[in-house]
Amino acid sequence: MGLAKKLLMEYEARGYGKVPNKYVCHHCFDEKGLSNFIKKNGKQGLCSYCGKKTDVLDLEIVIKHIISSISNEWQDPVENSPYESAEGGYLNNYQFDIWDLLSEQEPINAVSQTLFEDIYSTINTNLWARPFAEPFKEQHLLEEWDKFIYRVKHKLRFTIFSENNNNKYYPIEQVAKIISDLKFEQICNDKIYRIRITNNKQNLNSASEMGTVPIEYALQANRMSPVGIAMFYGAFDEQTAVDEVLNSNKNNCNIYIHTATFIASRPLNLISLPSKLEIPSIYDEVKGDKRPYYIFMQSFIDWFARPIDRDVKEEHLEYIPTQIITEYLRYNYTINNKPIDGIIYKSSVGSGKSVVLFIQNDQCVDNDWNIKKNFKDKLYLKMINYK
Repeated sequence: MGLAKKLLMEYEARGYGKVPNKYVCHHCFDEKGLSNFIKKNGKQGLCSYCGKKTDVLDLEIVIKHIISSISNEWQDPVENSPYESAEGGYLNNYQFDIWDLLSEQEPINAVSQTLFEDIYSTINTNLWARPFAEPFKEQHLLEEWDKFIYRVKHKLRFTIFSENNNNKYYPIEQVAKIISDLKFEQICNDKIYRIRITNNKQNLNSASEMGTVPIEYALQANRMSPVGIAMFYGAFDEQTAVDEVLNSNKNNCNIYIHTATFIASRPLNLISLPSKLEIPSIYDEVKGDKRPYYIFMQSFIDWFARPIDRDVKEEHLEYIPTQIITEYLRYNYTINNKPIDGIIYKSSVGSGKSVVLFIQNDQCVDNDWNIKKNFKDKLYLKMINYK
């Protein structure tokens, strides 16, 4: 076999051709993922493009990383898309040549045009396409979640976790796995504010009155809890707690607001859903392959905390999916092999953080710390302030 043919076969196998003997620094990319990749893996040297003496990386290593990164979400259409001979092209609406891919779809933001040309001209595969036979990962997750919502609202509900249900709760398992993978967890010692309203000036100055309602009075469906299942709803700042309650009672003008502050008897194990996720770059060395999960979870979090009008008849129906996933996480998710105590989520009416805790009325105690003998085994909320 001739040397030229051997080189061509080698280039084809690795996905790129002969690379200029150059070095590049992180300053030459305005793309965060690539810039960080060079910072992490580079060594002191002279950049071939900007002339700076700084941490640089062999251009070939950068090109390998670019190809590996885009291959997580893009493929050669020859391998995954049918060819239509009459039209003279691949049956895939999501296909781009390497120039468009690196400049518009997944821009590498090379500062130097020479650097951009050195990269794109080296990569063998000219056409790149999204997988034809299956949707994007984030799109697939969103479609499955939409199916789940429709199913529990309109088809089946109480047998959703049965073994004979053909994994109909697959989306919930996926959400739990993503929460774990992305480390949406928090050990919390913060004060928690809780609001109650009355139609008169009566004092609700005991923890049992200001805490979780007794189960016999849990007669209203809430975002995480159905009728009959009582949970503690609060917030990490007083204004958010007030806004949440007033939004649920916006048509009731003659009300009195009662505020209590609680602290937990031990650190709380909480799932913490961020208000806003930073979607990682496809070139992020650590998080790039999880980018579809971040995109999906941002949509999920927005849906989870969306405002729901209590005045509409369908209000209780809209709460069903969040009630089911809350129950699943409550009894199936652990942090450090311990069950979770609740979920932090963004407020539906402001920028603050709300929290739901799996706390019953008898676990809400007064300031004198009248705690039972099983203090170490059971979680309590102590009311430390009332107004």
